[in-house]
Amino acid sequence: MAPLKRLPAEAYQLAEAYQLGTPTTIYRSSSMKMILALLLYLIIASLGAVFFLVGLAMIFSSRADNRLLLIGLGLPVGLIFLGIGIVAINSALKNRKPNFRGYICTDGFVHLKDNNVEAVRWDQIQRAGRSVSEGTNGRDSSNMITYTVLTAGRTTINIDSEIPYYQKLGTAIEQEITRRRLPQAIATYKTGMPVFFGSVSIGPQGVSNGKEMLPWTEIRNVSLVGDKIRFNRKNPSLPSLDIPLSEIPDVCVFEALVAEILSGQR
Repeated sequence: MAPLKRLPAEAYQLAEAYQLGTPTTIYRSSSMKMILALLLYLIIASLGAVFFLVGLAMIFSSRADNRLLLIGLGLPVGLIFLGIGIVAINSALKNRKPNFRGYICTDGFVHLKDNNVEAVRWDQIQRAGRSVSEGTNGRDSSNMITYTVLTAGRTTINIDSEIPYYQKLGTAIEQEITRRRLPQAIATYKTGMPVFFGSVSIGPQGVSNGKEMLPWTEIRNVSLVGDKIRFNRKNPSLPSLDIPLSEIPDVCVFEALVAEILSGQR
């Protein structure tokens, strides 16, 4: 789902209320399928009402032409169509998905589920996380990603698969956090000091998970495997260094810093 170019008035109102700067991007769930379904069910119910009324009118009609046929056809068919339409409309309204929308702004982001608002400025984010778990999506098993933002006020905002556009919104949030925090991480690294991400650290010597240090010279490549970041060694006979995503605060900054260092060594 691509970001929309035209921003509604709500975006600017929320940005002003929560001091988020200027809205730049909106993500939202589409209600078109629901509208089309309700329209179809309404047409079915309307047809049922027409058939029923025609059959009912024939009971009191003095015209004999096809009177019994219209009564016998109109009443039951009308009741069936009317019942199907009403039940379908009621079911669709009960199973209505929440109205999700998210706004990326210059100084923060805001996300809404119906009228429930979650908003935070970029400078109020204490750390950002990402977790991966196995899930089932329809007939296919797939990894489910959850993006987590912990605010300075200890409020946790989760962006997960309940939200239709969660991966796009989660990626956009990570990009903004990385853009703001990566320069400081690079500057710290260049001083020769390690950059800490919880118990994990990146330094001039290599990557450490708190128990083992893997030198940069021994790293062949880095990949994301399930819920872990895997550092593959140049010597394939040696085990890789796997670090769970859940153990790395600001994992997006961690990934960007590792990529920056490795690209400079090539």
